[in-house]
Amino acid sequence: MTYNRSPFQRVGLMKVFLRKLHRWLGIVMAVQVIAWMVSGLYFSIFPIEEIRGEHLTITPGPVSVDMLGQIAPPARVRQTIEAQFGTDWELSSLELINWEESAVWRVEGQVGTKAFTRLLNESGTGLLPELTAEQAGRLARNMLIVKREPVSIDRIESIKPGGEYRGRVLPVWKVSFDDS
Repeated sequence: MTYNRSPFQRVGLMKVFLRKLHRWLGIVMAVQVIAWMVSGLYFSIFPIEEIRGEHLTITPGPVSVDMLGQIAPPARVRQTIEAQFGTDWELSSLELINWEESAVWRVEGQVGTKAFTRLLNESGTGLLPELTAEQAGRLARNMLIVKREPVSIDRIESIKPGGEYRGRVLPVWKVSFDDS
């Protein structure tokens, strides 16, 4: 016995299949849209600083008057940078910052297409050495309101295409803490 369905019966089965497919695709898309709306609502209710975790860190204080004793003029800073890079560099920013309770110059610039960031001592005569992993861990720990020990400290030298890190000159230190 063979079952031969008429073309009308096959069309009817196809309609049933398409209705069910349409229903399930609608449910999947509705779940996605609801998740999107809930996450958008979350981000609109809570301040972005809390989402980023900025409420868990201590912002460095400004340079105090006591730190201004031996501050070099910007011309001295320029001489020190030119001693390292020559005269073919562009200044992006020059800022006096509080670095471990002393005033230092933070110089950001560009040589050709390569960006740089350098810290100079308060007298503007010498570059501060690059951070070690130990110093990066100590600085990151000291920036936390609730002190925790670092779980890992990694030096990031390059970013993969599509990476989420942006806005600062490489290399940087990534210090991770246990969230428990």
